[in-house]
Amino acid sequence: MPAHSGGRAAAVTYMRRRHVIDAYILPDRPGLTLPAAARAGYALVSWREGSLRLIAISDVDRSDLRELAQLHAAAGPASAGER
Repeated sequence: MPAHSGGRAAAVTYMRRRHVIDAYILPDRPGLTLPAAARAGYALVSWREGSLRLIAISDVDRSDLRELAQLHAAAGPASAGER
């Protein structure tokens, strides 16, 4: 998980083909850039939704992480009644 000073972050765990995907949600901030990367068998995909930065990390194929990002973005933000 990238360094994050101040504020709160949330973590959500998903499963994909018996692989764990950890997704972190934190406030987006200027200068925070996390390009898609792969290292030691793990892939990282980061995307922005409104004022939030979402980061997914797993040993699944990076295309699975990109699909998660697309599905999450397509679902749209939760309405106030769902919070």
